[in-house]
Amino acid sequence: MKLICFKKEFWRTSWLDSIPAWFLYVGVLSLVAYALTGMTFDDIGHSSESVVVFSGFVAWLIYSRNLRKSSLLWLLLASVIIPLISWAAAHGHHPQWAESSPKIHRLTHWFTFIPIAFWLGGRTKNVFFIWSLALFGIFLAPWLTGGGWSEWKLGLMGQRIDFGLHNAQHAAMLYATGGLGLICFSRRIFASDNKGYWFKRFFWLLALIICCFGALVTQTRGIWLGMCGSGLFLVVFCFFLSWRRSQKKYFSIIIVFLVVVLLTVTLLETPLKKKIENRLSVENTEISMIFEGTVADIPYSSVGVRIHTWIEAWSWIKQRPLVGWGGSGRKLVFEQSTNLPESLKKSFRHLHNSYLDLLVNFGLLGGGLLLSLLVWLIAKGTYAWRSGHLPGDVLIFFLSFLVFWLIVNCFESYMFFSSGSFVFALICGGVLTHIWKYDTEKIKI
Repeated sequence: MKLICFKKEFWRTSWLDSIPAWFLYVGVLSLVAYALTGMTFDDIGHSSESVVVFSGFVAWLIYSRNLRKSSLLWLLLASVIIPLISWAAAHGHHPQWAESSPKIHRLTHWFTFIPIAFWLGGRTKNVFFIWSLALFGIFLAPWLTGGGWSEWKLGLMGQRIDFGLHNAQHAAMLYATGGLGLICFSRRIFASDNKGYWFKRFFWLLALIICCFGALVTQTRGIWLGMCGSGLFLVVFCFFLSWRRSQKKYFSIIIVFLVVVLLTVTLLETPLKKKIENRLSVENTEISMIFEGTVADIPYSSVGVRIHTWIEAWSWIKQRPLVGWGGSGRKLVFEQSTNLPESLKKSFRHLHNSYLDLLVNFGLLGGGLLLSLLVWLIAKGTYAWRSGHLPGDVLIFFLSFLVFWLIVNCFESYMFFSSGSFVFALICGGVLTHIWKYDTEKIKI
């Protein structure tokens, strides 16, 4: 009886009705574990992710005939074929450098959002529950993987911190994404008149302060640029919706965003302010040298390392633009380069740019897959929103996140790290589950 109650009431959905209750338990509980521990307990997070992926794909292929007709299946198939083509081409062209076996997971991991979307069942409440768990898990990171209160204090005093989350860049990305979501969904908090709404507002404000502070103390300029870009898009898009569709409710998000900007300025009135100002101006010389065309003379600073490795990677991409150099392509850029210093070649194995990593590994085929995937999600998400199946604030968050995501991946290879997979899978999974809800309703009609 408890299993039936869980299936019908707590996680009630239309397309999960045909799935055995025990199987639903496995899928949903593994998704809960992944959202909560994906960034803090590596062993539990990886194991639960594997269960989510395996169970979700099995359920998708066996129990849902309508959903597996999705054109997304062709993109998933392409994510398997492209690494195989690139691997075969690498063995034909440079067998001494090619990998012994193809590693198709480098592209298929982008599609982890498919099983996540399936287990979410097309229900908005399920999506917000999982997203809230993921944010809570990130908030626990300073105490589970980092230094706790002492690390927060060090950040306040101007020291760059990372909470034990791989490095400061990845921690910044996670907190900035959380802050963006809290802003986009603020209207749900302030429009609520249910019992305990004051507590919801208090915890929302506390969470927003933590996200803003976390994005600042990690001192990652690429993330700050991404936040500015997504913030600008957020304001323009919400203004457009408020004016074009006469839906003034979206205008409140602009007000909240402006309040957040004031909050961030207030947080800067600490010892952290001087450190941030220094970090923003420390490499102005290198940036000026780029515009002056004296790239060869740029020192190997944080910006300089990126510029030199990007130039080196571009020379490799031009040699094999269609299929790339295989799964180990980005590693070859460092190992076989005659232009980069030995100290740098020993320290790095990725290009701090997801797009260059993708092109040097899998060429335009890989780049085309990424572009096709993003276009598909945007187009289908827009259709689902227009039909009323995708909430407007979810669409706003998704599009704002994509702007943020496209910018920050210019400066770090988030698409090829677990933190990037975690964020991309949960957010896109939440959008895809609404798209499928729209598709299933359309079939019924």
